[in-house]
Amino acid sequence: KNTTPFVNREKKNMLLYKNAYAPASITNLAVPIVLSNIDIDSYSKNITKLSDNILNVANHLGYDTYWLSTQGGAHGITAIASFAHTKKWLNGFDNILIPELKMVLSKSDKKKLIILHINGSHPYACDRYPQNEVFWNGGLDECYDNSIRYTDKVMGQIFQELRNRSSVLVYLSDHGQAKIDGKYIHGDYKEASEVPYFIWFSDKIDSKKKGTEVLELTSTSTLYSNVLNLMGVKNPKTIDNTGKFLKLDLKSINYKDLE
Repeated sequence: KNTTPFVNREKKNMLLYKNAYAPASITNLAVPIVLSNIDIDSYSKNITKLSDNILNVANHLGYDTYWLSTQGGAHGITAIASFAHTKKWLNGFDNILIPELKMVLSKSDKKKLIILHINGSHPYACDRYPQNEVFWNGGLDECYDNSIRYTDKVMGQIFQELRNRSSVLVYLSDHGQAKIDGKYIHGDYKEASEVPYFIWFSDKIDSKKKGTEVLELTSTSTLYSNVLNLMGVKNPKTIDNTGKFLKLDLKSINYKDLE
């Protein structure tokens, strides 16, 4: 099914990771790992290392930082969100963030790091889009497809807001879901960790990475180093979590050994 028409049209402007996986299977673990420089192998012991995150780095570099979310707060995630200069949690479908994004972009020409934390297809998928956005009718599978298509439409709106600005957009899903006994669930399975991951460059950005693909297995935990690189800095102490996966029992394993 053509669930991503807007994103498909933008491939020429992307560095696209074709074989990406999430470092954990639930939001409360995956988001902190992706946004910070914490070592998966010692996650529970070094939770304070979450302070080394992309928001904090941006703050030190003089950026205005924003956390705009349609998801509720949670331990770990809220800790990182607290580093943003401006934080907003809104109730509604994900497109409610577009006016907020427009308002932030209309402010000063100062450099900005903006995190949009959306619901996407998070269970229950049938509740993640308005009824006028129903494209396929049926059961839970169709709801899931509708939710992806709705997220894609929101992404299309974001592309339009950023296209004529000196902007880069990094998109990923924090985790996937596994379908077991007719239900979509979180879990330590490969199906629940295979995710989309790309870096999109606006028309104002000249990059040789536009229109390129990475075929190797890639952890979305590389977002930390990718974002720092986009901001023009490197951390010599960046943790390499390549190939690692943090299970729900907080034990790390080799991703290739995941069921």
